[in-house]
Amino acid sequence: MGFVATLTAMLVGAGRIAKAEPVLGGAPVVDGLTVRIVTDNYTDRFSLPVKTPGMKVVRKGSTEQVGKAPHATLRAEWGLSMVAESLRGGETRRVMIDYGYSPEVLLTNLGFLGIDLA
Repeated sequence: MGFVATLTAMLVGAGRIAKAEPVLGGAPVVDGLTVRIVTDNYTDRFSLPVKTPGMKVVRKGSTEQVGKAPHATLRAEWGLSMVAESLRGGETRRVMIDYGYSPEVLLTNLGFLGIDLA
């Protein structure tokens, strides 16, 4: 039996189906939630901020300052990377959701956005 056929047979035989269970107590309530898009397949540095009741969208597309040449901008590529930060009482929690496609773009955009993963 070939390698691919053996691997396929192992994976098919190892497949399991798990029934989803409801979360007890419901979703946690937070005082604030920030989701930052770190990497996406498109950036538009000229998009305007958006405000709606209970939510605001802040856009950061350039580092331009009067009298200084721009030195960095968000980079786009295939893939998605987000950092979510929740506030509840005095507690802050952060989680990174996916890492995009390449470490070079991820690290460039993290630096540009001022996000310290430490």
